[in-house]
Amino acid sequence: MLLLAFCITILMTAGTTNVYSMHLPGMDIPDRSSGFRDAAAINCSYQINTAFETRVLELINIERTKVGAPPLQSQSQLSTAARLHSADMACNDFFSHTGSDGASLSTRVARQGYSGSYLGENIAAGYPTPESVMDGWMNSPGHKANILNTNYTEVGVGYVYWSGSTYGAYWTTDFGKSTNRTISGSVGIAYATVSYTGGSVTAGGNGSYSISVPSGWSGTVTPTHACYTFTPASRTYTNVTANQT
Repeated sequence: MLLLAFCITILMTAGTTNVYSMHLPGMDIPDRSSGFRDAAAINCSYQINTAFETRVLELINIERTKVGAPPLQSQSQLSTAARLHSADMACNDFFSHTGSDGASLSTRVARQGYSGSYLGENIAAGYPTPESVMDGWMNSPGHKANILNTNYTEVGVGYVYWSGSTYGAYWTTDFGKSTNRTISGSVGIAYATVSYTGGSVTAGGNGSYSISVPSGWSGTVTPTHACYTFTPASRTYTNVTANQT
């Protein structure tokens, strides 16, 4: 049994979500988008497959390249939200964009700390491989539109298998466009480590770097490299609400 459903692109600030679902004729979908509300307990012995998730991302970007759309980057918060939703559907045996606790897509990604200007979601159940689920999505206009949408810049893929569920394999792809801000510059030394409050990046061969931080971020940026000192040793930023160079 194979199921597909998609949530089309939404402008998060608009406060509305348009959800569309479809299924093969004659199939009974346990859709609990209304009426069923549990505590979203995810306590079954489900299996994950990171290779499947990585392959779906690769296939998404192959399809985007075919139409000249820029590739999507894997985003950890979206990835966590996607996998948790797949696990929720598997463990609580339902198929919907609404979580078993009533959480919408925007609520689910916000729980992981993600904020963005656009969101979209594809879900599927019963497809055994990345290739088969991508074939299903690409042969559905709504899913295909999400995959190729140029408003999106990043994505999270979540795959879960639970033998005790109706459909076994559950897939979620959460698409987004982050409202993060960029801090970019050059440290003058190739491949220097540029640490910042919240992470680190490696400068390129020409010494340039680019850091993505949430809007309103405050912190320091500090370059390091063996046998080199930098002046200034670090830069401090407060309440970053626009891109910085």
